[in-house]
Amino acid sequence: MTSMTRHAHTHHGPGHPYAWQLHENRNVGGWERAARLFLGAAVFAIAFTAGPIWARVVLALVGTAGMFTSVAAYCPLNRAMGRDSYHHGLLR
Repeated sequence: MTSMTRHAHTHHGPGHPYAWQLHENRNVGGWERAARLFLGAAVFAIAFTAGPIWARVVLALVGTAGMFTSVAAYCPLNRAMGRDSYHHGLLR
């Protein structure tokens, strides 16, 4: 396999050199992950019915952040607070 071919593969499966980092960085799991997805989608939907445009933008961003952290299973605020519901329950 040539150098060019090796770099063309973009999957992050178990054989990927950074797969351990992807797993280790996760800190949102279980019920918290499901709640973030559900509540994020609800807040995002509410953004379309809110009053002023600034409120719509704020709600859309908050909803998007909730859904993104659920799908990515990672939250920078959880990391800052030492929370990890993916590997160790809520508190490390």
